[in-house]
Amino acid sequence: MAVATITVVYTFLGGMKAVIWTDVIQFSVYILGAVVALFILAGKLPGGWSELIETARGAGKLRVLDFSFDLKQPFTFWAGLIGGMFLNTSTHGADQMMVQRYLSARSQRQAAGALVASGFIILAQFALFLFIGVSLWVFYREFAPSGETGTAGARWSDEAFSYFIVHYLPTGILGLVIASVFSAAMGTLAGSLNSSASSIVNDLYRPVSGRDDERHLVRVSRAMTVVWGVVLAAVAFGARLLEANVVENALAIAGLVSGILLGLFLLGILTHRVGQTAAMAGVLAGIAAVLYAKFGTRLAFPWYALVGSSTVFAVGLAASYLIPARSDVPAAMGRG
Repeated sequence: MAVATITVVYTFLGGMKAVIWTDVIQFSVYILGAVVALFILAGKLPGGWSELIETARGAGKLRVLDFSFDLKQPFTFWAGLIGGMFLNTSTHGADQMMVQRYLSARSQRQAAGALVASGFIILAQFALFLFIGVSLWVFYREFAPSGETGTAGARWSDEAFSYFIVHYLPTGILGLVIASVFSAAMGTLAGSLNSSASSIVNDLYRPVSGRDDERHLVRVSRAMTVVWGVVLAAVAFGARLLEANVVENALAIAGLVSGILLGLFLLGILTHRVGQTAAMAGVLAGIAAVLYAKFGTRLAFPWYALVGSSTVFAVGLAASYLIPARSDVPAAMGRG
């Protein structure tokens, strides 16, 4: 709750500028803390880095690519290539949390450069934390937590790093790594707060109210920041009840939601005939499709964005031939 409150305050006061600059600082602390924790973790093993690498390799933990085409498995090459392509296109191309950052750049070229660079940085970041996960697995083979229960399930996979931080890091380093954990949480939360408030004001409140007074709109935006802060804090508390691990749940939710958004985006970019009614038909069909994929099949979560976006696009386009766009309603959510 304290983390959420602090994040709401600086997002409330500073807006997008505060979000970006605090993200820069928080990302630096976050990566530094992770690297320091990794070196300490390896140093506590009797055989050091060599033991870590040999044990992990012998157990198959360092296998990078799985080329099996099993739609029920989330971490295969094809799920990452195809499903991940649709998920990342939606999150980095149509999601307000990312788009607002592009719009903050000085030019289109600068925004494009930042987007390309972020791909390499994210790759390195994921590799780092995946390797930390492997290292924790090796570490707990040597130093199994005594008196701990549930060390084999999803709950333990979320708690393994926290347990190591609390019980094995020295004072000082402990504070740095905890700060890095808070930095990761606050960076994500700040971007979500700002983008959610911006979407509510510009896409819903402003068109309906007809208000163009910037001072008034800033006040409404700040109020929405506080409201979304409360909502997201409640979601965070509720997430403690989930049985699957946090990473898989977060990616699954992203796939369920962002695929619908990508489908709408593609309707607006690739067609000029789809009106609001036909687009809404596509959205409803897309929601039904992803819910069925989630609860009615064993389809792995990386495919949810593909299911949602393709359904929205196909149904929306088909419906446009039955329900033509009215001449007084702009076609397809943004012809320009």
